[in-house]
Amino acid sequence: MTMLKRPREQLLSPADPAPLACFRIAWGVLMLLESMALLNLSATLFHPNLFHFTFTGFSWVRPLPELWMVELEIYAMALAAAAIALGIGTRPACLLFAAGYAHFLFSEAANYNNHYYLIILITFLLGLTRSDETHSLRAHFRKKRKADAAQPAPVPFWNYGILRLQVIIVYLYAAIAKISHDWLLEAEPVRFWLDMNASSGRPLASFLGSVVPPHVFAWSGFLIDLTVPFLLVFRRTRLLAFAILVAFHVFNSQLFRIGYFPLLASALLLVFVPVRSGGASTILDRLVPSRRFLKPAPLHRPPRRVLTTVLVVFFLFQILFPLRWILLLPRDPSWTDCGKNFAWRMMQRHRVGTHEFYFLFPDGSTELPPGARIPLAPVAAIRVATKPHEIWRLAQETRRRLEKLGYDEVQIYVHACASLNGRPYHPVIDPNVDLGRASLPLFGVPVWIPRVPSPDNPRTYFTRSDDIREECYKPLRTWFDAHPGPGEQFLEKPHSGPAR
Repeated sequence: MTMLKRPREQLLSPADPAPLACFRIAWGVLMLLESMALLNLSATLFHPNLFHFTFTGFSWVRPLPELWMVELEIYAMALAAAAIALGIGTRPACLLFAAGYAHFLFSEAANYNNHYYLIILITFLLGLTRSDETHSLRAHFRKKRKADAAQPAPVPFWNYGILRLQVIIVYLYAAIAKISHDWLLEAEPVRFWLDMNASSGRPLASFLGSVVPPHVFAWSGFLIDLTVPFLLVFRRTRLLAFAILVAFHVFNSQLFRIGYFPLLASALLLVFVPVRSGGASTILDRLVPSRRFLKPAPLHRPPRRVLTTVLVVFFLFQILFPLRWILLLPRDPSWTDCGKNFAWRMMQRHRVGTHEFYFLFPDGSTELPPGARIPLAPVAAIRVATKPHEIWRLAQETRRRLEKLGYDEVQIYVHACASLNGRPYHPVIDPNVDLGRASLPLFGVPVWIPRVPSPDNPRTYFTRSDDIREECYKPLRTWFDAHPGPGEQFLEKPHSGPAR
């Protein structure tokens, strides 16, 4: 019990609320911008008339049934983001924004991105803190009501601790994901990105792509992800971590097309600003004078049992769930997509490919009726090309639509090939499997996903502009020579086109 007493006292000790308030303001502004970006995508990505991919176990999550409802939901999220920035109704605003953003993420799995997932987690955790104790409308109105509220009340240190722990988990698991043959030994896909950026005209791209070996970038990214969490933990090394991360994110923003993630990551550094128990922060004290507490504050009361339970379950999930892909070894998640999402496997692959659907009706015909074709969002149509899970969902939805039209015994075969990190093209789905009746396990790798081919040197970099169908013919021919089956009959025929 004595060993647990000191950490408990540290978590309950009073801390300066200003850095947390500054982070709340920055986060609210960024989420307001994100809401506007969602609004621009609403008609092309979240339109109710489109087919939407879902995660396993979440097929019940759908966009709202009318486009005006979708847009109304986004406007509500924008108002919530503004409330977060202004510090009025902060907790319900955070929970409302997190719930709305999660709804959009889970209703279109093809649009998954790690930083979208991070937005949900950070906003949820921010809603559990007292981030509006200062620099907020709530604090402003409280000052008018109470004369003794001239100074901001300290917040318990665990308000910072939960946000810091989440950031540390992201960096550590990003480092674990980089412990792979492709990243550390082959510097892939870093080598491909540098080659592509060398002629892009972006700042630094041409110089770095032609001079600096890709292995330097690959190992630098790995070592930064691995060491920065430990540098952030200790106050003496925290400024060094800040300098490394800011430089790292600025560099990435100039070299790669990763949107505004560098801004999000830089804003998260505010929760690591040193705070002084019972006093002002050592940095913000110079920027915002006369903010010291009137007297040292006593330890805060422990969080209520319900909140404690929620946090324990939350972080147990965050620690254990991302490791599920390790149980699937040697099946590479970058190839199978099993265990890839929600595991902080960031920038791990360059994969291009194509898929063609073929249909065999009981009467021998192979033409798909128009009523069975599936409309997809443009972004989803591009991203689904190499993702076996999404291709499987397309096959399942096509079968359901055919059954509604009275076609009960249709066989659906898919010729899908992909190139992973410069490897030769290889089938990503067994072309002899009737995918319309295949199953997708909740955990584990489906039997209809072949193993990733061993890396060959030198690797060949393919892009979407290459004649992918021509490149895919040879590996499919090789596959059928070794595994003859019903899908072979379609190899020499004109493709039926994807089921959309």
